[in-house]
Amino acid sequence: MRTKTFDKPHSHDAEWYKDRQAVDHINQFQHRPRLLNAHFLVDEILKSEQIESLADFGCGNGGLMREIQSANPDLKIWGYDLCPANVEEAKGRGSDVELIDFVLESDLKYPQLVVCTEVLEHLVDPDAFLKKLLDNGVRYVIASSPNYETPIDHEEYHLWVFQGDSYADMFSEVGYEVIKHEKSVFQFVVAKRKD
Repeated sequence: MRTKTFDKPHSHDAEWYKDRQAVDHINQFQHRPRLLNAHFLVDEILKSEQIESLADFGCGNGGLMREIQSANPDLKIWGYDLCPANVEEAKGRGSDVELIDFVLESDLKYPQLVVCTEVLEHLVDPDAFLKKLLDNGVRYVIASSPNYETPIDHEEYHLWVFQGDSYADMFSEVGYEVIKHEKSVFQFVVAKRKD
């Protein structure tokens, strides 16, 4: 079951993020395992597919991007984030990150592989975002979302709660083929563009 947790959107746009502090998720104990799993899933795709470009939508301070780049120096990697403090820190660490509202902006570079961990539950219309990726030629999407939230007990700034298979179903409904749906504390989807 998928549950809308808002009447009025409150955490989906650049204005909401403008005064927030940078967060180093890659080095936080509660987030590092999730991000390392995303890295593992990226590596699985890179072993079997010829992928030349990856973008992290909602990349934070670029920690996951730096880990992936370190293991794959020839891969073209960039990221987008809505929080100015994250972007400033990412650039200071040498990451190619743009401060941009990737939901509303139409002039984006699209890669072959998109990573978006803990992003879709923040968006007013996550289906439209996934459709935008599909329509712009993104071959693979690796995404994660909490798997422990309920309609009553969830982060106050999450606009959606995904239970059961609703997270994977969202990818299928816009036209991606779900090739993996892992569920533990967080749920991960690996989706592939249908050829």
